[in-house]
Amino acid sequence: MASTPLGHSIPSHRVLGWCSHCPGRSLAEEVAAWQIDAQERHAAEQAREAVPQEAAHAGS
Repeated sequence: MASTPLGHSIPSHRVLGWCSHCPGRSLAEEVAAWQIDAQERHAAEQAREAVPQEAAHAGS
């Protein structure tokens, strides 16, 4: 993993690969990217939770 440039966001670089301090990026882009990431993680979690419930109903 490449090191995060001094003054940049370590979590953003870890998850998104960039942050609002990177050239050509804005704070609004970073906030939107975090929102999309959170929505995708939530959707994946909901899908994982739905699979066992569907399997339980199939066996009834």
